[in-house]
Amino acid sequence: MTYLAEKKMKNIYLFYTSNNPLIPHFPESVLYLAAALRDNGFQSTIFDPDILPESELNIIDPLFIGISIYTNESILKGLKYARKIRNSFPDTLIVWGGPHAQLAPEETARHTLVDVVCYDEGEKVVVDIAKQLSNKYWNPSIIGGIIYKKNNQIIRNPPNKLLDADEIPFPDYSALKKSVYFISQNKIYYQSSRGCPFQCSFCSYKHGRKWRGKSFEKVLSEIDRIISEFNPSEIYFSDANFFVDLKRAKRICMGIIEKEYHFKWSAFCRVDTIQKMSADFLKLLKKSGCYKLDIGGESGADEVLEKYNKGITRKMIIDSVKKISNENIIPELSFIIGVPFETSQNIKETLSLIETLEKEYTLTSINGYFQYQPYPNTPLGERIIKEWQLPIPKSLEEWAQNPITIPRREYFPWLSRKQYNTMMMYTSIVSYKFLYNKLINSAESQILCQKKFRFRILFFAAVLFHHSLIKLSIFIRLKMGVDMFPFEWKLYRRIRDKLLKMI
Repeated sequence: MTYLAEKKMKNIYLFYTSNNPLIPHFPESVLYLAAALRDNGFQSTIFDPDILPESELNIIDPLFIGISIYTNESILKGLKYARKIRNSFPDTLIVWGGPHAQLAPEETARHTLVDVVCYDEGEKVVVDIAKQLSNKYWNPSIIGGIIYKKNNQIIRNPPNKLLDADEIPFPDYSALKKSVYFISQNKIYYQSSRGCPFQCSFCSYKHGRKWRGKSFEKVLSEIDRIISEFNPSEIYFSDANFFVDLKRAKRICMGIIEKEYHFKWSAFCRVDTIQKMSADFLKLLKKSGCYKLDIGGESGADEVLEKYNKGITRKMIIDSVKKISNENIIPELSFIIGVPFETSQNIKETLSLIETLEKEYTLTSINGYFQYQPYPNTPLGERIIKEWQLPIPKSLEEWAQNPITIPRREYFPWLSRKQYNTMMMYTSIVSYKFLYNKLINSAESQILCQKKFRFRILFFAAVLFHHSLIKLSIFIRLKMGVDMFPFEWKLYRRIRDKLLKMI
């Protein structure tokens, strides 16, 4: 008998506000909340406003509302729907969670459209709230991992004990209208662990530094369920750090091979972890279907890497790329630009490293040279915010209007205007090269060309301009070092951000 078997069951509505309508992915975070609610006898509906028209949102007598937000324009969507709900159901509890709620929980809690903030893992929190409200009882003081208001005071409860990884429920895909996620049915995101024990100074990861991996038996049984329901061509392990336990990773690979599954897969892996992998281990990865490893290169300058507290060097990056390239596994790296202590020479070292990797190891993919984002509550971010008195937003609405995830001149006071424009030019060139390769080579772009006429036109335009103008621009900007008036890359960013919605 389920918890509410004998009661009139109210529905819980979960809003996921940060999808890409062009290439939609399953809203992974709220799928876990829906699963926890399901396993405790509660009904939930997921609404994804980037994918579904508002006409499909039919809220009837909600038990409570959950809104998941990131530190970007998704906050505006969250506020929009919170306002609608408050007007239609003034007594309904509105619970906010997600990466931004964890990043700035007290600020989030102060907003009038926020009743409760979940700053902890959400599975236990949503169940505890649902149990109380279903019994017409509300005592937030006994719910761990939340922040709430009482008598105009912000009250922060202690966190819950971290979930054992094997207690994390299997995502509730039944809560989705799966037909609208036409690309994601070929590629499934799956989380096999939580946490990361490393201490990168810029990282805003909030699920705790203690790493918790599901047992290899649990992972393989859940992969069985994914194969049965979706038969995907690809699985992406969306862990913060999949390879913390190499013995577990090895058993998972062996299990995939023994079951004779034929999907391809990828995951994030640190440079220093690749250093520990034997040739036999890498061959096992490849045989099990691993085709790509995402790697945080961050910088080509050792002195910058040291300040990032990465525990790696430029040479280690090169050696790791060589090592996995030899097994025909794609190394896909990302880098950071724009921190105050980075010199023009450091930037040249990073650009030269990117060039070396792309030239000598042709499988290499560089997915971004991203401008630094000064997140609060991170060691590096707090130091830079204080030292440079950055105008970091102080309220939920300010975060929505001026998110640090979108580059703004005022977030880089240590750069001259020319240096800022040069930084944005470099990030744009690397972004373009990555997106162009995806556009030309990926199965996703082929599907998009079939589904969306606008994308088909863009495809042919990209091919035409790449072979006539863009290659010349990249040669002049990177090879000849001409960084004056990068107007063509400003135009590119407008097309990418406004037309493609790929901010």
